[in-house]
Amino acid sequence: MASTRADGMETRRVARGGVGKGRRRIANAISSLSSDADPRTVQNRRRSARAAMPPPTLHGKLTQYRTPAGDARCAFISGTSSDDGGVAVYLGGLTDGPMASPYALELAATLEARGWALCQPVLSSSYLGFGVCSLETDVADLDAMLEQCLPEESDWEERANDAAANDADGATAARRSRLLLVGHSTGCQDVVAYLKSGAHRARVVGAILQAPVSDREAMVMEHGADAMADGVRLAREMIEDGKGEMLMPRHAPGVFRTPITASRYHSLAGRMTPDDVFSSDLSPAELETQLGHMRTANGVRGEDDFGVPLLWAFRRVLLSTSHRGEDEYAPAAVKANYEALASRIAAAAGRGIESNRAVIIPGGGHSLRQPGARKAFIEHVESFFDEWLAFPGVGPAAEFAASSAAALRWGVERLEARMQSELRASELRAQELLEREEREEREKERRDHEASRPQPQPPEEEAAA
Repeated sequence: MASTRADGMETRRVARGGVGKGRRRIANAISSLSSDADPRTVQNRRRSARAAMPPPTLHGKLTQYRTPAGDARCAFISGTSSDDGGVAVYLGGLTDGPMASPYALELAATLEARGWALCQPVLSSSYLGFGVCSLETDVADLDAMLEQCLPEESDWEERANDAAANDADGATAARRSRLLLVGHSTGCQDVVAYLKSGAHRARVVGAILQAPVSDREAMVMEHGADAMADGVRLAREMIEDGKGEMLMPRHAPGVFRTPITASRYHSLAGRMTPDDVFSSDLSPAELETQLGHMRTANGVRGEDDFGVPLLWAFRRVLLSTSHRGEDEYAPAAVKANYEALASRIAAAAGRGIESNRAVIIPGGGHSLRQPGARKAFIEHVESFFDEWLAFPGVGPAAEFAASSAAALRWGVERLEARMQSELRASELRAQELLEREEREEREKERRDHEASRPQPQPPEEEAAA
């Protein structure tokens, strides 16, 4: 499903510069909020507070590519990749595009600290295009983007005379061959699909799937089982009549009120379709059918080795926060025992593979809106990187530690990266503490000011006639 954005006033990490003025504007906007104001006034003031916040910012290169259909699309590449790094390709959920995720900045910083660049492509299905596309078109777009924007090093050398390919700002970031796929929500289905039929899946050395949910079950939650059964029945009839690429009628219970073809509707809402890979009612055998190819997707590593390293990150509710921290697109029955579904999905995708792991992240919602949930997710990503993706090639880090020189060099680089990461985290915590103290001071000043106001005196009683 889509990446929902936070409605609260949340300070986000941005590039250095202008932070002091931003803090003052935020503090002034927050201090202007009053609990006794009418709801419309409070809403307008909250909009003003959000407008005062500095926007999330990443610096990089915007590169154009052509889809197989000949349409111009772009990919945003930030950070640089080292000799033993690579490029992580981020695939968002329905209605997403680049920078749609609340954790994009933290992910980019974590990747760059480990010598990896981040690529956020715009696909034909991005934003509201998902209704007239499919997982198959997503795979084709990804193949085209990789060939044109992130070619393998051998291809890069063949293009050495191309001025655009040798641009000083983008060459380092785009030249590496190793790929990490990062899927969010429905983007996890793109990861599953690419590892099945992508032309460059042999380059994929790992995958991270954040908030994999069943779109079918989410649609039932929103519209009801009976309404969705009628919608799926209509879509199936249109497909059988050769009208699969025609749009569903307006009265059909849809997805985000987006025009959608019968084929994509059936894929999202039907059972055992290309998009239906994470539903809780799928049997172990059905999950194996939908996900079993992931263990040997790159054609090199098999069950007897350690397979394509996979990190599955699921959301679950925090007991202390009621329903604010749960995945809003997962049914209550699933969230009540998320560990069971997570284990079944991970087992189907990588049975017997040591590097296949599922983690449950408390709180944060579907898109990790809360800072604590984002921090927990990033820590899992760091652990996943350090254990399985630290060295180029295949195999866990331990297999490469046989060379003492390589092990020493790797250890120094990882230590420096970790120290830089901890320093940035300390700076962020200090900034958050300072902002909180400023907010508390402003609030205290406001209360003192209110208390110091002269209280209206009751009118004197009129003298008796």
